[in-house]
Amino acid sequence: MYNKTVAALAKKVASLGSIFQIPRVPCYGENEKKRFRKEVVRQISKRNISLRLAYYVTADDIDRMKKELGD
Repeated sequence: MYNKTVAALAKKVASLGSIFQIPRVPCYGENEKKRFRKEVVRQISKRNISLRLAYYVTADDIDRMKKELGD
């Protein structure tokens, strides 16, 4: 009887500990980031048709172009 009670108590404590775990930060690749940026701009833009069609340049794109031109 005592062993069953201890085992049940240990399970409850373990499940209680899972409540206090810190969630992991999602790790996205460049393709996912690019897709998220386009989707955000598409949702936010109202009048500019270029933005609605996701034709825009981000700061990352400008940095990449500068590197390509510098080489």
